[in-house]
Amino acid sequence: MADRGLKLAFSTLCCMGWTVDRVIAYCQEYGFEGIELRLGENAIMSAGMTEAERIRAAVKLRSAGIDVTDIASSVCIKGISTEELNLAGQELRSAFEVAENFEARGIRIFLGNFMRRYDDPTEGIDSGNLEEFLKKYCVEARNRGLQLWIETHNEYAKGEDLRKLLDQVCQENCKVIWDVLHPLEDGEDPEETWKWLKKDCVHVHIKDGKPFGDAIHHDWKYTFIGEGLVPLSRIVDILRRGGYKGYYSLEWESAWREELNVPEAGAEAVLPAYAEYMRHLIY
Repeated sequence: MADRGLKLAFSTLCCMGWTVDRVIAYCQEYGFEGIELRLGENAIMSAGMTEAERIRAAVKLRSAGIDVTDIASSVCIKGISTEELNLAGQELRSAFEVAENFEARGIRIFLGNFMRRYDDPTEGIDSGNLEEFLKKYCVEARNRGLQLWIETHNEYAKGEDLRKLLDQVCQENCKVIWDVLHPLEDGEDPEETWKWLKKDCVHVHIKDGKPFGDAIHHDWKYTFIGEGLVPLSRIVDILRRGGYKGYYSLEWESAWREELNVPEAGAEAVLPAYAEYMRHLIY
């Protein structure tokens, strides 16, 4: 697949509890070249693991030819309090250490408020504090040879809005994960998202879904890949024509999405189906 510019990855969010060896086996059997490493108590990597344990796992992955694309942190920044920013900074520095152990290039972060429904309470955003935080930690990341990857999500889901922030922060290692679903939830077409973000897009999250049919519901209902309204073929075509060379990574959120929390939606079934779908989409 690599010779046609298609590199497949997946977030280990979908296989919490798996061992490193099991992850490697699935990558090799189904043609995944990379993984996004999710940290957590039940993940293949937890914050409580020693550096030696992390390095042993990293050696296994590298020996198997599997790239750790990024550390998929859950750091989310609003800039509304010193306590929040200090805690986010501590979490980021821990993620920096893990990224170095695994030779990962990026650390995924979020900005703003997670909102499932339009009437969900939000805390607001202090854009000035947020920009200063990003500048500070981009410098720290750059000194370690790392990048911060902002996911298109929350108040910064649309490429047009995220572009303004990126221009204000003005750090060459502040990059973007284009999660293909979230800009659509806010009414931005894929061509528009790519227009605004193409020079900084280093990673792509693939998922599918459709509106719930309830006007107060902001988030779309997730579906199996190829069964929703996300124009995946069009998006892949936009990316390939635009010269994108990064990964197409499945982020399967069965850990907290009720509609995906069904027996047939486990990683054992979803990962092979995703790989097959993408092959048929490309070839």
